[in-house]
Amino acid sequence: MKKISAFLGIMILALSLFSCDSTVSKNSNNNNDNESSVNLESENEKKDNNEVAEDNSDVFTDIPDWLENLFSLKKDGKKLYFKGSGEKLSFEGDKVKIPECNIIMAAKEIAGYDLEEIEIQDDVIDILQSISNEKIINEQEVTKQEWLGINYYIVLLSTDAKYYLLDFDISTQDLLRISISAEDEYQSFFMKSSDLCQKIKKSTQFKLFDTKNISEINRIEVVKSEKQRYELSNDELEKFKEILSNLNDKTDKSECPFDVVFVAETDKEELHLKWCNDSCRIIAVEGGYYRLTEQEAQWIQNLIKGENLSDENIKR
Repeated sequence: MKKISAFLGIMILALSLFSCDSTVSKNSNNNNDNESSVNLESENEKKDNNEVAEDNSDVFTDIPDWLENLFSLKKDGKKLYFKGSGEKLSFEGDKVKIPECNIIMAAKEIAGYDLEEIEIQDDVIDILQSISNEKIINEQEVTKQEWLGINYYIVLLSTDAKYYLLDFDISTQDLLRISISAEDEYQSFFMKSSDLCQKIKKSTQFKLFDTKNISEINRIEVVKSEKQRYELSNDELEKFKEILSNLNDKTDKSECPFDVVFVAETDKEELHLKWCNDSCRIIAVEGGYYRLTEQEAQWIQNLIKGENLSDENIKR
């Protein structure tokens, strides 16, 4: 009887061990299944992310001729969606309705600098929303303005595949002149908004030339290219500073080709200037356009044409 009891005890113990081993094996298999599931989800997630990235790098096609200059600056296919209102840009009373669209790019052109692309971020959406909320003012109410040397551009592509270019001018009195161009239309209107002007200045990192900085200029270079620069002599430097200290005849943005670049340096910063090498006598200085006197313009012309700026004397 004792032998039978011992035998039964051994059998029960063996069955218990087998059951535990099966459970562990089953749990291990379940864990492997779960791990495989997680890996699959991770792979799918990566695939989705790649598809989004590919969408953001699309190459835009059918770019109209009048936008080619701006699109030549575009570095990638990034775009932002703007909910907007309707399919087409329209005017309702004293409001402008921006359509549902993609923001394709933004750019800035500040006096003294080249045209430059700006990364499109949420601040551009905020600016478009502000335009939709502000009132258009009657052109007859607009008094003479002093315009800053800044142009801000936004390019939109509506859901009906129509391109729009928005061009912003800003005055010192917080007035905006907004021009909207499309393939077959052009509209220009005015808005008064300190808030909108500040948003654009912040987006473009705009700063206006301060004549107080002139005394701190210790070096000016004429830049013909990245590797071709000529530093003005002490006499030329002092004369140029004298011309800058007399800048008071502000003018609107000029269509003159600013083909000569100057870089002025202080101990703290660089100031950027551009000169139009023809008869218009306008110099672009760090956010503003100024008309020089005939004598001042002639001195710069002589400087540019002088033997010091011949190719063999330019620093390389």
